[in-house]
Amino acid sequence: MKRDYDFIEEEKSKDGRIVCLNGKYGVINILGEEIIPPKYDWIHHVEDGYSVRINNRYGFCNIAGEEIVPCLYVYVRKINLKRGDQIFIVTNFKNEQKVLGKDGRVLIPFYYENIWEAADTGLLIAKKGTEEGVIDLNKKEIIPFRFLHIKYKEKHYCFEAETVANKKCIIDLKGNVIIPLDYYFINYYSNRIYVTKSGLLQIYEYDGKLVNTFSDYKQVFANGYIEIETPEGIGVMSPDGEIIINANNGYKHVRPLDDKGKFWEVSKDLINFSVTKEREDEIIEYFNQGSFLIQNNLIIVRDGKTRKSGIFDTQGNQIVDFKYDDISLFNKDGFAVIFSEGKFGVIDKKGKERIKPIYSKILELSKDNVKVLYQDRIGTVYYN
Repeated sequence: MKRDYDFIEEEKSKDGRIVCLNGKYGVINILGEEIIPPKYDWIHHVEDGYSVRINNRYGFCNIAGEEIVPCLYVYVRKINLKRGDQIFIVTNFKNEQKVLGKDGRVLIPFYYENIWEAADTGLLIAKKGTEEGVIDLNKKEIIPFRFLHIKYKEKHYCFEAETVANKKCIIDLKGNVIIPLDYYFINYYSNRIYVTKSGLLQIYEYDGKLVNTFSDYKQVFANGYIEIETPEGIGVMSPDGEIIINANNGYKHVRPLDDKGKFWEVSKDLINFSVTKEREDEIIEYFNQGSFLIQNNLIIVRDGKTRKSGIFDTQGNQIVDFKYDDISLFNKDGFAVIFSEGKFGVIDKKGKERIKPIYSKILELSKDNVKVLYQDRIGTVYYN
């Protein structure tokens, strides 16, 4: 039945448009047929349905207009679990939460003060009093309620649990403790778990297997490699204990230049710096704290003394002399923007100037041409 509504929403969703009649809101489909009669104080589009409200209490209607969650709650949160399952976490005026299935039936009654999902595991982290634990949709405890905090580490498919004494452990999705409750600091690098205790660094696999222990480490780099310090100098070891840079070389500084630990910036006096490949000698030298940038077997180097930039290959052969004020990263077509004496140009990976540095700005790089700003005019220039 079609009505004369006071308001009809502009077409926003193929599922329906919100309408208003006498101050109450409903939904009609594209044919003008009522999906939800105008009886709610407020309606809002959400994924797979509508959030609805009556007397400041919230509920949920699905796309077909069926009221799955009645308007009884101060807050309703819909969650998509793995395999396409849906649940609703609802909160009452006592700040208690319960869990409803996608058909509205109660899965977990009011009992917990807070419930939140652990990504797509199908498990829920819950809080009762001051303790947190993990439950499934049948209210079965996967992790007992004896922890101060529990975090799900989505990228690593495990839980990190912490006690009131600030000790931490790692627990898998089945509730098995894979890293014991004995550590204060836990980090994740290179698909492994790094833990520290009493000056020791220990590395574990995600199945709980101990990979290595380091006692003389200085820090862990973002790529998971370990900086070690000895009386002779600073070195680098892989998580498996392989020597990448020998501490006997006398370096006072090392810094990774890539995520795989193949190239490193090193210095013996903190004035002259070099690039070294793993397990090899220095291949590029530069001075006065310049900088390196590794990309696709090329090393863009800025000499700290002359403030000019050049390019080397990974064997130490210089491709581009130190003559540009700056060189950008190469794009997918193999071109980089150069900056020299206030003007911009373009080079290729062989170091050839394909566009002379005479333009006020490079606006866009493409495979065949460049959009440039030249004397306040925008134009297109083709590579030579």
